[in-house]
Amino acid sequence: MPKGRKGFQKGIDNPEWMGNEVGYRSLHAWVSRTLGKPNRCQECRTTEVPSGMRGYFQWANISGHYLRIVEDWKRLCKKCHVRFDRKGHLNRKVGRNNTSGHTGVDWHRSNGKWQSRAYINGKRIRLGYFRTKEEAVRARNNINRQ
Repeated sequence: MPKGRKGFQKGIDNPEWMGNEVGYRSLHAWVSRTLGKPNRCQECRTTEVPSGMRGYFQWANISGHYLRIVEDWKRLCKKCHVRFDRKGHLNRKVGRNNTSGHTGVDWHRSNGKWQSRAYINGKRIRLGYFRTKEEAVRARNNINRQ
């Protein structure tokens, strides 16, 4: 237990522990504390930092689910990280809080319809609102085929 922090409970023993429901910043802080500061790229194998570039090496999530699993993170330089993320958006797995079970299709609560969306050239495109989930999935699959 750290000195001067009487009663402090770390990790899962802390009553405010959120597990995998933690926010973006807290998760990345956990990754940095657990795995340390990355100092090389696992893709291009570079260890040299261009002059004047802070934070050139970063932790990238492999699965896209952002869980507290050490094996689900890898070291990448900024250039490889951007390339990796762009590639991942094309073949992204269904998220853990997806309501439809299909990528790019979810329930739009305010208008009570299913909406279908896709990423095209890095931009999110809304394909429309549909009365049935099947119609929304069909619209999403038609975009994938084009």
